Amino acid sequence: MGEKVVGYILLAFSVVVIIGTAVNTYSVFIGRARPVDVFDFLGGLNLLPAAAQTGSGVDSASLSRSLNVFAHLFLMGFISSAAFKIGSLGVMMVRPIKVKLNQS
Repeated sequence: MGEKVVGYILLAFSVVVIIGTAVNTYSVFIGRARPVDVFDFLGGLNLLPAAAQTGSGVDSASLSRSLNVFAHLFLMGFISSAAFKIGSLGVMMVRPIKVKLNQS
């Protein structure tokens, strides 16, 4: 009976983590939360030097924000995937094992 309790705990934990990562990712996309700061391009980053003279170059702040949002999405996907694996382990512990024997 102890493995069923552990299975339910693992399943509940994984559901909470998956819902938490979904809410966190949604709040990053709507702008309520900040993404993980992985990339920080400071100064004048000119990806297109000819376009920088005309003023239509790539802004370093928007580039780092976009890359940070992508990195945040990747990280939350990894955490959700790990929680899914833990949840599937919990489901396997909760599910009863049925053995059918043929009596001849």
